[in-house]
Amino acid sequence: METGKIKHYKSNYIVTQFKTIFAITLCSIYSCTSTNEGISNTVKMKFHDSSIIATDFSDSFKSIKPESATNDAIITNIERVLGINDRFFVVDRIGNKIIAYDKDGKFINSTTRLQGRGKGEYIRISDATIDTDDNLIFAYCDAPYQIMVYDIDLNYKYTINLDFYAKEIAVEGNHIYTLCQSDKEGEINQFELRCYKKNDMSKYDVLLKHEKTIAGVRGFGKSMNSDGEHCYISLPFDNSIYCLDNGKIENIWTINFNGQWFDYEKAKIQSKNDFFDSNKENNWMIQNICFSDSIIIFNTNKTGVNIMNLNSKECDYYTSIIFPFELGRSWLMPIGGMKSSFCYNISANTIVEYARFINTNNRIYKNESHKCIYDKYDSHDNPLFITAKIR
Repeated sequence: METGKIKHYKSNYIVTQFKTIFAITLCSIYSCTSTNEGISNTVKMKFHDSSIIATDFSDSFKSIKPESATNDAIITNIERVLGINDRFFVVDRIGNKIIAYDKDGKFINSTTRLQGRGKGEYIRISDATIDTDDNLIFAYCDAPYQIMVYDIDLNYKYTINLDFYAKEIAVEGNHIYTLCQSDKEGEINQFELRCYKKNDMSKYDVLLKHEKTIAGVRGFGKSMNSDGEHCYISLPFDNSIYCLDNGKIENIWTINFNGQWFDYEKAKIQSKNDFFDSNKENNWMIQNICFSDSIIIFNTNKTGVNIMNLNSKECDYYTSIIFPFELGRSWLMPIGGMKSSFCYNISANTIVEYARFINTNNRIYKNESHKCIYDKYDSHDNPLFITAKIR
């Protein structure tokens, strides 16, 4: 366990023993695994210069238009999407709130009323996750560092005070995982995946740790996703996906990108602009991990989608996805807390412009139901969400 304090012993023997144990521990952590090493799998990527049809790997498509009648219901940014008990939640980092809707998009509540500096209030929300065991929302706030806990109606329950910054959080069973970037002197570039017990945030295990970072470069999606039973993560600038279960690393899939993964040794001494210029064709970050029992779908920094079959241990890259709904996207978002679920969203402006194009040029929609949705859209409406299940 990592703790906030290390006792000082005067005995030279004890100090020597402690240093030896500490050095061994550091070696195991630095290699990106802890004592909880999972089953390692190597997966080779196949690149296809073509699209894939969404129904080849998913079904149960549904469109949801979230209400936007009040300021509390308006979505300004989609940081993460969560779902539980026929409800879904949007973590709006720019709007500094979490918004709850029912399965049809009807507005239920938001945390806007809880902004402030008093008891049960927050200053800034940066991420959130769902505790599926207790039907609770855990919202991480980085000003000050704390976790605000809400019920599924977004009523305040209690606060967990913290003393560290986390980029992302996830809950699985009795464990809380945090992806942290160290702020200790001499360790500013170290990423840590920590595992806490829900009932004790004073100590933690470090499950993964590495020092790979590039100044000014970051991903655009999320690194962690939990459905309540398992949690999947990929550290920044790491070509492996890790499955966490019951506070341990259960599986590791290391992806061979067939020569299209970036060279970190070259990248770490480059400027931000030089890095982007020299890595236009390379992958350098895995994000937006959506999963079922047999398939993992993820994005990288490149346009397109990657689909990994856990049974055959094969991974395929496609340039785009052809969805049953018009205006589909390849940038997918997992729905945290809901098994095998993912979504994508289409902005109101995109829908309005597309409907105008169709009507102006006397075109027809692929499906009459799309016409009913798109023709009624206004540029001030919330984005349209398309949800689906991975088979």
